[in-house]
Amino acid sequence: MRDGVVEPAAARLPVEIVSVRRQCCRAGALVKASVAFQLRLTGPLRERKLGMKSLRASSPRSKRAAREGRDLRRAFRKELRRFLKRAAPDAGRGAIHAIRKGLTRLRSWLRLVRGQINARQFQTHNRRLRKAARALAPLRDARVRLEAFEGIATASAFPNTSRYLCRQARRAKRAVPDVMPQVKRRLKKEFAASNRLPWAKITATDLAVAVERMRAEVEATFAAARDSDRMELRHTWRKRTKNLQHALGFLTGEDGRQYRAIARINRLLGADHDLAVLEAELVRCRAPAECRSLQASIAARRLRLQAQFFAKSGPRPR
Repeated sequence: MRDGVVEPAAARLPVEIVSVRRQCCRAGALVKASVAFQLRLTGPLRERKLGMKSLRASSPRSKRAAREGRDLRRAFRKELRRFLKRAAPDAGRGAIHAIRKGLTRLRSWLRLVRGQINARQFQTHNRRLRKAARALAPLRDARVRLEAFEGIATASAFPNTSRYLCRQARRAKRAVPDVMPQVKRRLKKEFAASNRLPWAKITATDLAVAVERMRAEVEATFAAARDSDRMELRHTWRKRTKNLQHALGFLTGEDGRQYRAIARINRLLGADHDLAVLEAELVRCRAPAECRSLQASIAARRLRLQAQFFAKSGPRPR
């Protein structure tokens, strides 16, 4: 990297980046969303081994094009099968977190085939996965709030708040046996329906167009989040960057340069989102003195996080 510009990848790398304009902060945590890049797949991908020679080399009728779709189908259904095994009534917090993260990844992969299916098909599959993830959200959020609290305070200094958050986490844990059967039913339905998607029609061109579409969404939502302090806009930006991260993770593997850069952004955005979730819950806690003190600590921590992912990329939110 020279003067904030990422140079084209070496020949040994699976993905070559053409016409890249990227500005990074000093810590390397932010990739400015005014990124303009095109993916040119120049050889067999090291991680997924999709075997794509170039965008022009594949056509919907070629065996190579069908191989790309088969690899994506195999990975998609393998993930679903793994989640079905973990979606047990006695699932722990690790399994719940893994399933939620995995469902986000599957929804990102579903966007890679969006060009080959109609809008109604896409919405049906996306809605099914989204409902499964939302069913798990209260279980995961209760634990996130407690972990975010423990990261900025101690139970001895804020006993009432600590007891309240622990009580919420225990209540969420007791709800797991009721929620998991619903999640499992939706996952089974998606596993059966996913086999009917037109995986064989997917080409390298489709994949590159889908990634470029995700990149454009990141750019648009970044511009809105940068110029506003609304949490909803930052959350939307976070979701779009996750889509791009998981798509690049499938295409290049998790050791790719672009994947690592996007992952660093998402870690910062995730920490900021966790603190926002905690701050919203403190309103319900009946300990006003403790809440005021905690809100001040949360605000200071969030400002530091925002200074990192908004550094050198335009005006910071006030």
